[in-house]
Amino acid sequence: MSGHIDHPDLLDLRELTLQAAVCIRDGHDAPAQALLANVLDTAMRAHGHTWLRSYFPQGAFPPHPNTGSHKMIAGAHGTHSGSAQLRMLGPYLLVNAMKNVFSGFDRQHTFNRHLGAHKASSDSYRSEFAVAALLNTQALLRLVDRYLYA
Repeated sequence: MSGHIDHPDLLDLRELTLQAAVCIRDGHDAPAQALLANVLDTAMRAHGHTWLRSYFPQGAFPPHPNTGSHKMIAGAHGTHSGSAQLRMLGPYLLVNAMKNVFSGFDRQHTFNRHLGAHKASSDSYRSEFAVAALLNTQALLRLVDRYLYA
């Protein structure tokens, strides 16, 4: 992962993601998931919203500049027409994967940053969620890295 994410604005988040990957490898899934949830949230707030606005139609997003990540992802997810251009495939796949990550659901059937941060329980922290968090984080950082260099 380190060779694919090298924009100076993302180096700290890349390092934290690598530390979380080591935690997963060593069987420490809950701390890894918690760290990755915070990396995802930080990346979305710092760069993810502008990245999403660059790929998806502007009408998909609420006009308020301080819109939460859950509304930004829901807006981008709602733009799928079934015939995404190849340039849109990577961003749309990530948005589809992250549609539950930032939602405010009360129950969790997949990795959910909100529940992990605000409802800590053994149900919120599971090994399959840690792996999903790692995959989502890596995908977001790689796409944002490309966006920042463009």
